[in-house]
Amino acid sequence: MRTLVTLVVVLLATAGIASADFINGGFEAGDLTGWSTWGTGGVIATDRTGTTFGIYGPREGSYFGTAYASGGGSEAALYQIVAATGNVDVSFSWYVPYAGQEESGTGQAYVTVQTFDDLADFTPSTAAFTTGDADCTAKLIKSQSGSNSSYYDESVSFTSEGYVVISLYTVWTDPANDIDGAIDAASIVPEPATMALLGVGGVAMMIRRRRTRN
Repeated sequence: MRTLVTLVVVLLATAGIASADFINGGFEAGDLTGWSTWGTGGVIATDRTGTTFGIYGPREGSYFGTAYASGGGSEAALYQIVAATGNVDVSFSWYVPYAGQEESGTGQAYVTVQTFDDLADFTPSTAAFTTGDADCTAKLIKSQSGSNSSYYDESVSFTSEGYVVISLYTVWTDPANDIDGAIDAASIVPEPATMALLGVGGVAMMIRRRRTRN
């Protein structure tokens, strides 16, 4: 029993450490492992070397993800879905390092965080990436036209309905030039209270089994 009590204390003390995270959330694999793509534009993981996206780099580490759209009607999205339950904290960084002919206002970038309870609820589309999928609950939607000089660090906490999707989307409607969006350091972790409940629940099951055997 003493060992089990000690385990409870340890679980409570480390409740916020363990996480069910995005796969390759910082693109440090050097590719798009874990991520899905959509649209007619381009999507890559890059360390900036050899690219033509202007002068920018990762928020942290060596790599980051980009979605870029060029030419009339071009759009591109980079997104990832993970299974998650309970209260979660989602954080990531993003910015728009380049938007050609900004005065025309024809380029736009969006980031979204949404939650839903069935994989069939989320369908990649322009609307899903800009205003939120009708079958999902949007928790964060932000957009920008024109470029900026540094990353925005975003964070949102909410109760997941079973799945969480994070996305970066860019669109360009002018026949010339392009817009580039960058995303990096995506992370999702259970809130400490949720982790503590999971840990205590597991210990309670261990105690019940031990008593049954005795």
